[in-house]
Amino acid sequence: MHRGRASITSTAPTNIVDARFDADCSIFATSTPHGFAVYKTNPLKLLRRRNLTGTISKILPLHSTNLIFLVGGGRNPQYPPNKIILWDEAQGRVVGEIEFSEQVRGLACRRGTLVVALKRRVVQFDISPQGIVKTREWDTCDNER
Repeated sequence: MHRGRASITSTAPTNIVDARFDADCSIFATSTPHGFAVYKTNPLKLLRRRNLTGTISKILPLHSTNLIFLVGGGRNPQYPPNKIILWDEAQGRVVGEIEFSEQVRGLACRRGTLVVALKRRVVQFDISPQGIVKTREWDTCDNER
């Protein structure tokens, strides 16, 4: 005997474009076609949600701070795919940006360091209260994603 699937909630499902944990896995962020959300992992709890008019293709929370790195993409990008936007959720606005001549392929962050993958190079930045400073750059083979 087959029974129909029981509906747990009446809300429509949300498509998730990207999801990333912070360095110590205490929070994670998700991007959707209509904005982003940040969650605490234990216990699972929505910390903040922001609706935007465009799509965010990559999102990365900076530890347990209010700062989030965003990269636009998709059919209706909120920001260009060659810019990394530093969003301060406490202020609800953009507080910085890093622009490249090509599309951003990937992001990684550890305490005080942001690493950006581009098509044929990787760039490292130091993050401090004084700002974001480029410290190193390496040529690589093709970075597909």
